[in-house]
Amino acid sequence: MDKERIMGKRGLTAVYGFVSIVLVLVSVQSVSVAYVTPQIGGGQVGKTVAPMIMPEITFNGTNVVVLDANGNPWTTLTGADRPVLRPLTGTDAFDPAKMWYSSLNGKAYNWQYGWSNGLLNQSLIPAGDKIWIELISQSDGLNAYDRNNNYAPIFGSGGTSNIWKWNETMGMSHNAYTVTPGYGDLSATYKVYLGDATTGAAIAGYGYDTVMLTWTSIPEPATLTLMGTGLFYLLGSRRKHRAAA
Repeated sequence: MDKERIMGKRGLTAVYGFVSIVLVLVSVQSVSVAYVTPQIGGGQVGKTVAPMIMPEITFNGTNVVVLDANGNPWTTLTGADRPVLRPLTGTDAFDPAKMWYSSLNGKAYNWQYGWSNGLLNQSLIPAGDKIWIELISQSDGLNAYDRNNNYAPIFGSGGTSNIWKWNETMGMSHNAYTVTPGYGDLSATYKVYLGDATTGAAIAGYGYDTVMLTWTSIPEPATLTLMGTGLFYLLGSRRKHRAAA
């Protein structure tokens, strides 16, 4: 019994030590912050590491077709080609007064994908119609925001509609995607179609395209540190127990 009590006390000591480490790391991170602006690759990763990825929306008068930047049929990105949703690290933080704060704060994010009109002949779109993008399915936890509209939620995020009217005059529309850090591999499937400019109702007689966008996500550095430190501490405690036995 005495041996069990001693081991129980040691176990509690290990837990208390781990909690203390958590509190210390959290307090250290909150000592001083540097306000930063969002970057295309998430975190503070810019275009050099995270270049733009352009799904090119086209319309030939009959069908809406999505191509890649080289004019080939869109291919779902896999492996290392996928954009990475990254959180801020270290003392970097978003200014609570900025429009992106509520959408990006505490999240891993990225906006490399940009719906582009580079290959679109806009004169072929009938008067009164627009090209719309409808969310068909997506990974749990994934959210989307319209950066051209003050980071307003779209594609079902925050209870919004699953359809979004693409502005073909914008050139490129880089929506921001977010997730709680550490979710792993993610995807979203969209239908790109010709619809009524006001209601978004699909126009009969025109073809549409289906596109899947993919990402991967990485955890916050603090999370990795806590996991590694906690595991090291508990393993060390277990070794001590075995030695004492």
